[in-house]
Amino acid sequence: MLVHRLADDHVAVVHMLRFSARPATGRSHAVLPWSGSGHPVTREETVSSLLLLKRDFLKKSLGR
Repeated sequence: MLVHRLADDHVAVVHMLRFSARPATGRSHAVLPWSGSGHPVTREETVSSLLLLKRDFLKKSLGR
């Protein structure tokens, strides 16, 4: 799962999209564009939502 803030000040969106397009491992993945600026996700309710999305992604990926 690639989570990327659309106004990230460390990694440009285009670089994340190029990375996502590479068939490096042959495994499927998810791209989650996240609104906001800055690199880290900090607001508590946002962090909680993101953790739930990550949990669901891992469950699906691991077949559980």
